[in-house]
Amino acid sequence: MNDSTDTGMPPCPGRCNRDRVDGGQVPGAPVWCRACQQSIHVALQELVDLYAALWDAGQRAAGAGEKVATSRGTGTPSVSPGADQADEILRTTCAWEDALRTHLGQQAAAVGIDHAGEGRALTSAVDYLGRRHTAAMSAPFATEYGHEVLALAAGTRRLLRADRGTSRLAAPCPQCDLRALEREGGTDTVRCRACRWFTTWDRYDAWAGTFMTSAA
Repeated sequence: MNDSTDTGMPPCPGRCNRDRVDGGQVPGAPVWCRACQQSIHVALQELVDLYAALWDAGQRAAGAGEKVATSRGTGTPSVSPGADQADEILRTTCAWEDALRTHLGQQAAAVGIDHAGEGRALTSAVDYLGRRHTAAMSAPFATEYGHEVLALAAGTRRLLRADRGTSRLAAPCPQCDLRALEREGGTDTVRCRACRWFTTWDRYDAWAGTFMTSAA
């Protein structure tokens, strides 16, 4: 039975309904289900740290003698994918803040200070959207907004993994049981990209050895 017929709500557009084979679907509440709403909220908050990580990577590249430029105001691609991605995070998040303010009939956002000392501040846009998450999740543009936030966070994580030389590990995550563990290049951190559980490399190595022995 399709679960969405029980509530009268259309199915959630999120990953909860992706590749389901039982014929059922998780209904939206009213658009995204509660679990996907939480994932979107977490991804939104994560954009601040991801943005900072991109900026730090750009600074390291500049310190190593690489030419790093952003595409702000130029209308042309930058020479750095990370700089382009940072600009995209800022532009997209501020655009959604503007859209939600218009939807709620509120005044335009004040101009803040970003990492370059100009324009809008990412932290204020994320704070605004985060505090009005319920309103965003029931707005006419909720589907597009959710997809963009999730895609932006996921794309940035992939870009940073490539930059850091992140390696995927063989053993499954002890918390969610998915094979989604990764070690961030140059660090001692092992993290699950599915449930965000993390540990140190030494602890993972000891646990993985026990797991592989028992699975053999």
